[in-house]
Order: sequence, then structure tokens, then C-alpha cells
Amino acid sequence: MVQPLRIEKDDMSVVIYTEHHRIEGTIHPLRGSRLTDFLNSDRMGTFIPVTDAKVYIWSEDTPIHTADLLDVHKGHVAMVIPKAAACQ
Repeated sequence: MVQPLRIEKDDMSVVIYTEHHRIEGTIHPLRGSRLTDFLNSDRMGTFIPVTDAKVYIWSEDTPIHTADLLDVHKGHVAMVIPKAAACQ
């Protein structure tokens, strides 16, 4: 029996900042890869897939949108921080 190809990935909680919004959610880089490697990978294309996403206006604490999957265009991203570092 042939086993399906499986790529091991990590779950990383992040905060993504754009010009007008803060997006909190989970990205899924390859197991053991760095955040910068994931974001700069040619395999990624122009969008960052974010699961369990919550979108906020910068200065607000109530989400204006939630989504199981949100594709964020890299051209709109100002900064991406692991959530643990963003809360300090």
C-alpha cells in the first residue's frame, strides 16, 4: 500500500500588522523552519494563508471579521510577529 505524501508543518500563532489592520491567527511553516524562511519562500506565492484568523482595526480590541482561513497578500504586510513575542 502506498502511503500519501505528508509534509510535516508546525503551528505558529502570529500577529500580522498591515497599514490599517492587525490580524491574529495561525500560520503553518515547514517543521523546523524560521518565520522569515516561511515568509520569503518562493513556494508561498503572494499570499500568506492564516487559519483561525481574527481581523482587528489597529486601535480596537473587538474583531471586525473572523475566518477559518484568510489569505493575506504579502504586499499589504508591514510586520509579522510571533504572538508570544507580541504580547510582551
